[in-house]
Amino acid sequence: MDQDIELDALTIDPTIQVRDCIDPAIVERYMDAFDALPLIDVVQTDTEYLLVDGFHRVEAGRRLHRDTIAVRVTAGTRDDALSMAATANAKHGKNLTRSERDGAIRRLHEINPERSLRDIGAEMGVSHETVRRAITVTNVTPEEIPIHEYLNIIPAMDEETYRGLKRSIEEYGLDEPIVLHDGKIIDGRYRYRACRELGIPPQFTEYEGDYVLDMVISLNTMRRNLTEAQKATVVVEAEALMKYRRDNGSWPSSGRRSGSDISES
Repeated sequence: MDQDIELDALTIDPTIQVRDCIDPAIVERYMDAFDALPLIDVVQTDTEYLLVDGFHRVEAGRRLHRDTIAVRVTAGTRDDALSMAATANAKHGKNLTRSERDGAIRRLHEINPERSLRDIGAEMGVSHETVRRAITVTNVTPEEIPIHEYLNIIPAMDEETYRGLKRSIEEYGLDEPIVLHDGKIIDGRYRYRACRELGIPPQFTEYEGDYVLDMVISLNTMRRNLTEAQKATVVVEAEALMKYRRDNGSWPSSGRRSGSDISES
C-alpha cells in the first residue's frame, strides 16, 4: 500500500540498515531530485513502521525539512524487515561493498538457517559458493592470531603501501576477510595488522582445502603488486620450503629465509 507518512513516525533502526554508513554525496544528490525519487519501503508491524529501504532518501528529506515522505508499506514482522533490507540494496542503488554484501548474506542465513545457499545466492545475485564463504566468516578473538609459516616466502609490504591500505580500511572498513587455516593467517596479515592498530574488529574466513601453499601463493601474488622477479622467487622459495618440511619434519625455526638457505639447511 502506497501512502505518505510523517518522517517522525518512521522507526529508523541502524541494525536494519545494511550499509555501513550514510554517504553524504548520495544524500546531496537525492536532495536535488527529491520529488522524483522512488518510494521508500517500510514494514508495518503491530507497533511501528520500520524503515527497510531508503535510508539515504529519508536523510535527504530531513535535510530539506520535509514533514512527510512517500512510502510503500508492507505488513510484516521485524524479521521481514531484516530480510527485505538485506536484499533491497543488492538490486538497486549504490553497489554494496563486499563486507556489506557478506553481512546481508549472513543475515539472511541467520533468519532462516534451513534456507538453501543457492536460494540465498539467487536473491543476492551471487553464487552459492560466495554465500558459503560469507557465512563461514567469524569475528575477531582478542588473542593475536599467528601468521602461517608459508607467508614467510611472500615479500613484505612496503610502508607506503601499508599506510594506504590502513587509510582505506579506516575510511571504508574491511572489505576482504582475513583467511585462516588451522588457526593461522594465510592471507591478510597486513589487513589484520591495520585492523588491530585501528581498533576495528576484523573478520575471518576459514580455508578448509588441501592446497594451502597454492592458496597462499595465488592470493598474495594476485592481489599484491609484486614484480615478475619477486613472483619467480616466491615459486622457488615455495619449492624449497616444501623440501625442507619433507626432509626435516618441521618448518625453518626463524624469519624469512631464502630458498638457497632453506635447501642447504
